[in-house]
Amino acid sequence: MTNINLIAERRAQKQRSARMLRIAAYSVLSLVVALGVVYAYFTITMNVVQGEILECDAKLNDPQFKADLERIDYLEKSCAALEPRVELLQTVQGSQRAWIAVLNDLSRGIPSTVWLTNVQSRRDQTGQSLQITGSATSQRAVGDFMLNLKRSNWCGDPRLNFTQTIGLQGREIVNFDITAPLKKAIGSELR
Repeated sequence: MTNINLIAERRAQKQRSARMLRIAAYSVLSLVVALGVVYAYFTITMNVVQGEILECDAKLNDPQFKADLERIDYLEKSCAALEPRVELLQTVQGSQRAWIAVLNDLSRGIPSTVWLTNVQSRRDQTGQSLQITGSATSQRAVGDFMLNLKRSNWCGDPRLNFTQTIGLQGREIVNFDITAPLKKAIGSELR
């Protein structure tokens, strides 16, 4: 059948075309607005970042900041230069503690009839030792002292270098010289 009423069909086609044109126009307008918003956002963000960059540059070029950086650099170099001294002092302090322990142990091991006249630390190719000289009322007291040295945890086998008996005011006195090797050298890393 033929359509006689072409006017209604054309009118509907024009309305569809107008509706499509409106949708296209609104879409283009929405796209333009969206692009405008995105452009504005990025422009504002870029301006904020540029402002922050300028602020950072101003701080970096501030004379006080440069002086502070130079001071920090100087202090870091000073600390680095003092580090070996600090390590040496820590080593000395550790050595001091070890010597205090040795001397305390040595004094506890001295019998009441023995007195020391000299204690020296010596170091040679074989290791480190204490050279102990003193006097006692008997040979037995010297032997007791040597046994006490041997029982200590810092001393190796003590060696009696000599004893000499002398008379003093009607009493016998035994002078002695003992070498007490240290099991572990103290302060050897200080050289």
